[in-house]
Amino acid sequence: IRVGDIITKVNGRSVVNMDQIKEILSYIRYGTEVDLTIATVGLSADGYEEKTVKVTLGQKSNIERRRR
Repeated sequence: IRVGDIITKVNGRSVVNMDQIKEILSYIRYGTEVDLTIATVGLSADGYEEKTVKVTLGQKSNIERRRR
């Protein structure tokens, strides 16, 4: 995943904003592998190509927990 990539699905569920991504991920335990579908800058006519990558969720840091 690179700067400029856009997450369009999490485990096959369409997402349109960060709140939806956080909601889905909040129910998944850290250390679990998930599929992210991303629109990445490519050579297609619209400038993006879609691909799915597997990522393993990390544990939230103490700083992220304090922000809530």
